[in-house]
Amino acid sequence: GSGADNHTSRLASALPGSTVGVFEMHSIGSQVTKQLDTLAAGQSGAIADSVKSVKDALAKIGGIDWLGDGVAVVTKDGSSYGGGLVVEAGDAATASAKAAMITNLAALAGGSLKLTSRDETYKGVAITVISIPNGSNGTPVEVAVAAKDNLVVAGYTDAFVKAVIDTTPGSSLASSSDYSAVMSSAGANNMASGYVNIPALEDQIGQALLASQSSRWTLDYKPY
Repeated sequence: GSGADNHTSRLASALPGSTVGVFEMHSIGSQVTKQLDTLAAGQSGAIADSVKSVKDALAKIGGIDWLGDGVAVVTKDGSSYGGGLVVEAGDAATASAKAAMITNLAALAGGSLKLTSRDETYKGVAITVISIPNGSNGTPVEVAVAAKDNLVVAGYTDAFVKAVIDTTPGSSLASSSDYSAVMSSAGANNMASGYVNIPALEDQIGQALLASQSSRWTLDYKPY
């Protein structure tokens, strides 16, 4: 499509080269605001009340106008998977303030939700790791939050956040020849895009498709 929000990715150069899947959307704050306004236009009753409730809730956490582009990311390092979210703020000060807001909200909810947190520093960047109780196996799920330059980063464990901190343009997803070729063919100037590195995931995909016949993938498909 075409529109004011169409541009090449500003976030691919901040994502680690271990990225195997990513969904990116541009100008999230303005897009969501436009959609809410469109939904509410000319409406009354329950729909109008629902939209107002959403807007009021967003206002309590500082609104979403600050949100620029954002990505949901899956990474693969050997046999280990990770990932998280990276969103763009207008500047470093805003990113830092929003990261602090997220960790403060988690602290406020800590008592009722039994959340705990710890702070650490990696290469000069402050990271807050929030532990969320997991009733299924008793091992808490850890979510790390940090601000790097004008980006707010949240990831599964601190590994993803540290990978983003480590990333340079030369080691990033943007420097991958496969990613560059795909985006060039699909249209690098866009409002939203998705990318999946199928070869990097073929073992997992094959095993999932033939889960009830695991040996068939290994013997009958993978070699060919």
